Amino acid sequence: MKFKRTLSTVLTTVLLILLQIVTVMPVKAQNAPGGMRIGMNVEGPNYYSSDGAYIDLIETAGKWGVSWGTATYQANGYPATCAGGVFSLVENFGYPAGAYQFYGQGSCDIKMDASTINPNQSSIVQINGQSYTGFVPNSVQVSYVVNGGQTNRIVTGLVQLNEPQQVNGSWSGSVPKSPAMLIRASNIKPSDPPNFYHLIRPDYPAWPQTQNAPGYPFGKEYLAGLAPFCALRFVTFAFSSNITDWNTRPDPTLYGNDAASFEKMIDLCNATNCDAWINIPITATQDFDINFAKMVKGRLNSNLHCHWEVGLECWNWAFPYWTDTNICYQMALGNTALPPGMPPLIPTGVWEMQGEAYAAVTMSHAVNIQKVLGFQGRPMICGQFVLINFEAGAMKYITQAMKLDPSSPLFPYGIAGAPYFSWKSTDSTLDDVFQSITNYLNTTIATSLAQQMALSKQYGIPFCCYEFGQSAFPTQANFDFNQSAQTDPRMGLAIQQEMLMLKNAGADLCTYFDYCRVDGTYGYWGSMQCIQQVNNPTPKYASVAAFAATCNCGNGAPTLPPSPPSLPPSPPSLPPSAPSPPGPPSAPVTLRPSAGNGGNHNPNPILTPRMGGGSGSSGGNSSVNPGGVPWMH
Repeated sequence: MKFKRTLSTVLTTVLLILLQIVTVMPVKAQNAPGGMRIGMNVEGPNYYSSDGAYIDLIETAGKWGVSWGTATYQANGYPATCAGGVFSLVENFGYPAGAYQFYGQGSCDIKMDASTINPNQSSIVQINGQSYTGFVPNSVQVSYVVNGGQTNRIVTGLVQLNEPQQVNGSWSGSVPKSPAMLIRASNIKPSDPPNFYHLIRPDYPAWPQTQNAPGYPFGKEYLAGLAPFCALRFVTFAFSSNITDWNTRPDPTLYGNDAASFEKMIDLCNATNCDAWINIPITATQDFDINFAKMVKGRLNSNLHCHWEVGLECWNWAFPYWTDTNICYQMALGNTALPPGMPPLIPTGVWEMQGEAYAAVTMSHAVNIQKVLGFQGRPMICGQFVLINFEAGAMKYITQAMKLDPSSPLFPYGIAGAPYFSWKSTDSTLDDVFQSITNYLNTTIATSLAQQMALSKQYGIPFCCYEFGQSAFPTQANFDFNQSAQTDPRMGLAIQQEMLMLKNAGADLCTYFDYCRVDGTYGYWGSMQCIQQVNNPTPKYASVAAFAATCNCGNGAPTLPPSPPSLPPSPPSLPPSAPSPPGPPSAPVTLRPSAGNGGNHNPNPILTPRMGGGSGSSGGNSSVNPGGVPWMH
């Protein structure tokens, strides 16, 4: 499959990155010797997504709700009956302007309600007792099919949507993007309710021929932007702590974004030739594990691997999924039992024992998953980056209590942390910001990275990063200032320098957080704010993508520019928070100063809420957990 990416030059001479890529994806040689692999965290489909992931906008639509009156629903999520009106939200932000191609089954009135971007908002046509509003005039066609003795109406038509393409998120969440379009349905015929809706991009064949389009179901810009990467992590895609058995997982046959499923994760990995990195719900049962592994084995290309971790940051009390952490913590205290068949914990400090409990839970899933996947499956032990006690406890339990060694397919593929960097609240200029980042990379990141590498070498497994990058946490007062740092060319250089530190230390797979997300009160996590920026890349995306394309995993092969000019020497390093281990992982780095503006912002590269959309209320941050561990990644 061939993807063409036209990625323009975005950085100054400090960070010159040319991303003009035309590549045929080869068979990937995962873990070939010679360099660190770079992956990307990707968001799941949602009505507020800005990544333009799908050819069919219905893939991102919100579930049906009641506008007025009452409604009942079919098993697939579509309305069955309605005494009033129902609607589904489609926020087609990140998609091109044009005439979108609707296809749907069912006898009901349909309205495409998007007044500010639909020039045909008031256009109405009546056909055989049903009305159709908001379609391009003279485009609606009605036909009928008979299925099992039941006559079903088929409706097709065009919906003109004129999309503004510029975006810059704000603290209030008000961004210059398109308002949501509401697909409204009413006057539903119970014997022929709505079903099988599609809303296809203007530049693709209409349904059902859409299914034959290159890359289907994923959009070309979305695939092009992911092409350089070696692996995709799906923490925000379909992760839920409510999943138990396999039949409680997200169903790929449901309407809209309720169909964000493990199956679609694997399909995206196949489409991009990327390894998968998937979060297994901590509440998942043996039934889930076995069926998940069988699905991966039968669906994932045989040259690719499935890295997997249990839960989400099971060391992290302040994160929204603190319930996962509490499950392990209660096991460490002896208040709840370990999974059946797991040996007792080795008595030690509570933080290490919480890591042991996490390892016991992980290995209880590995017994089921790895039996099916073998070495195509890669269990991961994910812990806190700046304190290795959690991971150390986990590995001690696996090797001493369980007596496993790397020859076993149950043995973890690697340990992983999240080396985020940020800056000080007292920084008042962008020069101050990037000097703070330099200091933090040269002290805390360097020290912790050396400790992580030592632990990984002790057990003969790689160190990986489940997330990395900047972690500025905004307040209303500092939002604009922090945001200005995101598009400064030096931010791309800072990320590049962190990747060089990781590579020089010997790290394996590191996945950036995250791909495409609008800035807002949750932070500035996206490497881009909108998928259309893939054609005019931001410093963050350009830096990560260019670095990713230099590894030998088989994806991406840009023509790299000359090296950036020599960097000025670093100032004296700040005292590290812990004694520096011997052998720093890489040479110190620094970032070139330039003029900037003032402001106040958050000092700590600590955990911050990363789930949800680009705006919303933020959660509080605790300074310590019950075991006295600072809340830093």
